Amino acid sequence: MPTKIEDIESLVKACIEDDKKAQKLMFESYAPRLFGYIRRYVPNHHDAQDILVEAFYKILVHLNQCKDLLYFEAWMRRIAVNEALMFLRKQKTKMDFAELEANFTERIEEDAYDLEADQYIEASLEQLPKGCRAVFELFVFEQFSHQEIAEKLGISAHTSKSQLAFAKLKLKSLQAK
Repeated sequence: MPTKIEDIESLVKACIEDDKKAQKLMFESYAPRLFGYIRRYVPNHHDAQDILVEAFYKILVHLNQCKDLLYFEAWMRRIAVNEALMFLRKQKTKMDFAELEANFTERIEEDAYDLEADQYIEASLEQLPKGCRAVFELFVFEQFSHQEIAEKLGISAHTSKSQLAFAKLKLKSLQAK
């Protein structure tokens, strides 16, 4: 998986230019992680695979809309999660809500995922400086090590640690308000 912003930039550019090898590399690099996010919402393996393909189609079609490559993986994750949620909405019309809730309550509780909390977190994260937010998201959501973050963002591991500490303090102060 490309880790440096320059590598991501060149991969995205090649994909936009319809380079099939680059598109395959992008899929092979990011699909496992995106599949994991989709499976949080859609436990059926085959449905999740279909959603992943649809999400990647949208990613490739809309690559030029990703404004900040620092958040490229987060941008792709949002598309994949939105595809999973759209799938669930369509399924919701096919089965009653009680059945849907019974099927997914356990998985949702395991993930401790709450859309309202996600919206609150997203709003809080938007108040962080760009660098702090990138480090925080990569460390917390993507579970990268500080060394991986440093390589990906072109900073030192120490800077990554201090940016994470600053982000945590800022988020705590926002929570106290």
